[in-house]
Amino acid sequence: MLVAVGPEVTGHRARRSFGVVAGTATTGATSSVASKQEIQAARAAALVELLQNAAHFGANGVVDLRFEMTSLGDRNIAVLAYGVAVWLVPLEGELGNRK
Repeated sequence: MLVAVGPEVTGHRARRSFGVVAGTATTGATSSVASKQEIQAARAAALVELLQNAAHFGANGVVDLRFEMTSLGDRNIAVLAYGVAVWLVPLEGELGNRK
């Protein structure tokens, strides 16, 4: 699945949009104790869930990917990944798609 932080994927165009999809994950540590590795693991888990949700709708790409992070009281950090699920098709004549 192709993923982009911007609205487009080079060499492709979005033929269909399925709307916003999201994935969430939490760390088991407080914001003052959470390590860089714990936060990266939560980001990765949120991204995996987002990609699974996009695939569920039939998407083969996600554009406008964003991450948000917030503290849940004094117990956990929540990570939200969200973006727009799309069906991408290659543009003719770009990235080796020449005929």
